[in-house]
Parts: sequence; C-alpha cells; structure tokens
Amino acid sequence: MYVYRNEEELKMYTEELMTEFEEVKKRIKLSKQGVVVMASTLGSLEALLTFLKTSKIPVCYINVGNVSRDDVMACMRSINVDKEKDQKKE
Repeated sequence: MYVYRNEEELKMYTEELMTEFEEVKKRIKLSKQGVVVMASTLGSLEALLTFLKTSKIPVCYINVGNVSRDDVMACMRSINVDKEKDQKKE
C-alpha cells in the first residue's frame, strides 16, 4: 500500500506499480483462449495466477483494477476464439 502526498509521489508510485505489473505479465504465459483474470490488487492477481497455473487452467488476459471496456472486449475475443473453433469442427 502506498500513500502519496503530492503529484510527484503519485507519478513515482504509479510507475513503480506498472513496472511490477509488467513483471507479472512476463512470468505468465497467456493463451489465445482461457479465463480472464481481474483482481483489485497485484498481490491477489499473483495468487489467482498461481492457483490457475497449478490447476492447469489457461489464462488469456490479466489486469488489475476496475473492469473497463477494454477488459470486457478482451473477454469477448476469447469467447469468439471458442466459437470459431466450434464452427471449424462442424
């Protein structure tokens, strides 16, 4: 948890957290299809990813924070990949 007192500290903490998030993204192998993982904190995201990895559940998208339009669109892309595979099977 960070507490900032001015805009300079806010910028510094934001950059630090983004760097940490990018490191988490480098450690996880994303699939074209799988579950979308959203968490309110970086620590809870890492815990969820560890659980999913040990459970051999593929992950297609990760993010931290409030759900945005981009997050929903990423989920829809994953669903469309599933539909395309089903159509090719028929």
